[in-house]
Amino acid sequence: MNGRKDAVGGCSASYRDRQLHNPEEEAAPVGSTRPADDAPQRGSASAQKRDEAARLRDESAALRDEVAQLRDEVADLRDAEPDPDDRSADRADRAADRYDDEAADRDKEADDRDVAAEERDQAARSVERSQDIVTMDGARSRADAVTARRDAASDRRGSEQDRRQAAAERTAAGVDRDASAGDRRHAEQDRDGSASDRAEAMEEIDAASLDALTAAYARGPGMAELERDRSRADRTGEPMTLAFVDVDDLKGTNDLGGHPAGDRLLRHVADTLRANTRPHDLIIRYGGDEFVCALMGLTSTDAAKRLAMVDAALAAAAEPASITVGLAELEAGESLPSLIRRADDALYRQRRQR
Repeated sequence: MNGRKDAVGGCSASYRDRQLHNPEEEAAPVGSTRPADDAPQRGSASAQKRDEAARLRDESAALRDEVAQLRDEVADLRDAEPDPDDRSADRADRAADRYDDEAADRDKEADDRDVAAEERDQAARSVERSQDIVTMDGARSRADAVTARRDAASDRRGSEQDRRQAAAERTAAGVDRDASAGDRRHAEQDRDGSASDRAEAMEEIDAASLDALTAAYARGPGMAELERDRSRADRTGEPMTLAFVDVDDLKGTNDLGGHPAGDRLLRHVADTLRANTRPHDLIIRYGGDEFVCALMGLTSTDAAKRLAMVDAALAAAAEPASITVGLAELEAGESLPSLIRRADDALYRQRRQR
């Protein structure tokens, strides 16, 4: 690596900030080198088309999020509101229980009457046996027994009607509960659809946030992430170092091997940066041949060691390459534009020293 730490402060804020505050400045096309006079660069037509496509994907993802939110609200309403089908099913169950209770009471009364009728029959038979004639008492006892049996039969018919009514009520309750279960299934389907919409929206947002060539963060979305990192580091007092990385001689590579060779070089540098940093470290393609890397929790000294590993890995590759790096460690209360500017200045000093 041809660069050393030159300013204390952070690891991810310099050129990006300038773009945030200068909307006309855009990332340089692949194969370009950073102008020495810092003149604003206008993107190629293809870059502008990619930006427009990314913007449309962002809008599509935002609409998907809104749809998912509405589906969540519908599912919440379905779950939260008292279900009329459940209420009617409960009422039907209670009615069926009452019919069952009434039927049981009638069965008991019928049993009692059967017992009474049997007792009267026995009494009548006893009288007949003792007198060998049908006495008035015996006839009366038999008539009472017949009446009791008739009443018992009537009670049993009423009991059977009550039981049939209870069965009908329970069937209706089951239908209502099935309808309620169907509504709950619809609510669950709404939630599943909402989750699917959110996942697709996140995929679209991620696709719109990444540089198509290097898979690093694109400049616009990356700057927003970088500001969040800076704010968190400033709030917590955690160290943060910003590395401004310039790919050496990208123009020469393009001249010798064409733009495909330059593209391979840029991808190789991005892959090597990722391989030698941590998964949560932010890597942004800031311009045509420039990357910005935010290293949370690292001082500029520690960050310099990591970037030296990147430079060494590039030098040892089958197609050797190198980078120049400017470092700035975040200072208390420092703004993102200031941090990026200091890292950019450190990069220029490293360039002049070569």
